[in-house]
Amino acid sequence: MIHFVSICIPAYRQPDLLERCLASIARQTYKQVEVLVSDDTPDDAVKIVIDRFTDHLSIRYQHNAKPLGAPANWNAALQMAKGDFVLLLHHDDELADQDSLAVFLRPFFDDPSVDFVFGRNPTINRLSGTRAFSATYFARYYSDPERLITGNTIGAPSNVMLRSSALEWYNPTYKWIVDIEMYIRLFRKKRKFYYVDKELVRIGIHEGQISNECVDNYDVLLYENISFAADRAFRVRSLRLFDFYWRLLRNAGIQSVQQLSRLQLADKDIPPFVRRIIRFQHKIPKQILRLGFVSKSFMAVDYAFQRLTSRVNR
Repeated sequence: MIHFVSICIPAYRQPDLLERCLASIARQTYKQVEVLVSDDTPDDAVKIVIDRFTDHLSIRYQHNAKPLGAPANWNAALQMAKGDFVLLLHHDDELADQDSLAVFLRPFFDDPSVDFVFGRNPTINRLSGTRAFSATYFARYYSDPERLITGNTIGAPSNVMLRSSALEWYNPTYKWIVDIEMYIRLFRKKRKFYYVDKELVRIGIHEGQISNECVDNYDVLLYENISFAADRAFRVRSLRLFDFYWRLLRNAGIQSVQQLSRLQLADKDIPPFVRRIIRFQHKIPKQILRLGFVSKSFMAVDYAFQRLTSRVNR
């Protein structure tokens, strides 16, 4: 039985990086591939690169007359997919080795119940260095999926291949947590994962990345993480997750709920546990709150108190 892989590429400018991406696909040992490009670029720079690869790859190209923006452009590329397996490969990323697709696919072929596969990524490298990393680490996300907010150990979207039946769309509300939010949905639905302890994709690092626009932008970080916490399915099950929100609010200098009004967050979108953190931190002098070990002690007290009085969430 022939299995087709849909490699979906949301493109925007940077034709040199797209060329590198397409070249990494062309050299794969696994050849049953369709490449689907959704292009937000206002000129024909991307189309010129695409034309160079039409003799080497089966490519379908879609130019968006009006740029969709990320992640709507991601979804546009995914909606073109017809394969049994789907990989959203950003134009500035590339498959690491010529057998990357084959390695991605092997778990699906070995076990029909596997829904998504991902490989080693920079976050895992920071956790384990060159040592082997156990797949059992990720099993915790079935009982506490929101824990992913504290650190994306799954990796960028390019690092995750999904069975088409398990495909989830990305939520265009988000920029910073857009991939994490989708992964959380996968674990909430108990989708079965398989972890390959090998780098399968090289993630491009450059100044134009959306993540660089968000990393120090507290308006974005506050809006996305707080509005996501307002989701009815959201639960604070661990001290680690509570500490994440404690530090986010502290580092952003939030001393009152009114300060969040500039983010256009509706009153209903500010969860009770966030309100309580703000009230607790307001009672602590700022210079003391900046002391890491002291702040962590206060955080632990607040967490314990909230667990006792309201089980943190609602």
